[in-house]
Amino acid sequence: MCVVVLLAGCQKTPAVFSITVKDSYGNRVSSAEWQHNKTSVVFFLSPQCPLCQSYSLNIRQLQQQFENDSVKFYAIIPDSSFSNQTINEFKKTYSLSLPVWRDDRKQLTRLLGAKVTPEVFVLNEKATVLYSGRIDNWAYAVGQKRQVITQHELLDALTAVSQHKEITVKKTKAIGCFIE
Repeated sequence: MCVVVLLAGCQKTPAVFSITVKDSYGNRVSSAEWQHNKTSVVFFLSPQCPLCQSYSLNIRQLQQQFENDSVKFYAIIPDSSFSNQTINEFKKTYSLSLPVWRDDRKQLTRLLGAKVTPEVFVLNEKATVLYSGRIDNWAYAVGQKRQVITQHELLDALTAVSQHKEITVKKTKAIGCFIE
């Protein structure tokens, strides 16, 4: 006698897709929406971090260049001390159009391993981190910036994804304001 057991449809949802947080208007949102994107680009930002403020132009440019039906951009604020008003003023001041979510309990922060702001994670629809780290090498130490950016790791990663190629640099060390 032969017994065959089929486990169709029993795949466990990755933990990163099971988090519910609030957006900057107080509405509940779920990271489960990321599994509907071919690629999700997740920035950890802080309204008071000078590097986050300085990188807002880069974030907008990358979003304009790469966001489409299968690539979506998000910002996560990993700090419960900011009011929705402060977060929305930050979005308005720096012309950020991406959804901004509050990770007050730092669930996404811990799951992805974010340590500083700004720090970015590029995930596929299976919650695999394709790239994590810095946006580029402009900031090379706390308070230290290059005159000329020579490495554009996030741009390179998104270009590779859009061309269905392998990402050559998968992880870098992000420099910025520590997430407490």
